[in-house]
Amino acid sequence: EKLNALVPGLDIKLTEWFGAINEDLWLQRVDLAETMVRRGLLNLRELDRTLSTMITARRGGPATDFAIHVVRQCIVLEPLAQSNDMALTLDVLAKVAAQGRGG
Repeated sequence: EKLNALVPGLDIKLTEWFGAINEDLWLQRVDLAETMVRRGLLNLRELDRTLSTMITARRGGPATDFAIHVVRQCIVLEPLAQSNDMALTLDVLAKVAAQGRGG
């Protein structure tokens, strides 16, 4: 929070940077993402938009696995965020799950 106050828009820039990382590296960096969420250094709405777009485009893969992990850790297990902070991602994950069940 202090860094965001000193450098307005830092969370947006860091989220953009994180989204630009090669998707295959995301699962290797999930601990970094969790730490950044804890410290308020990732903008969850921007991350939500990025993840939902990537999951929609690929219907699986590292972005999906990463999103599931982030949702589990940061919303379910350790409530660092609210479900509405990741609403787009949750919606896309629900659609992917429904398709996997033949729905």
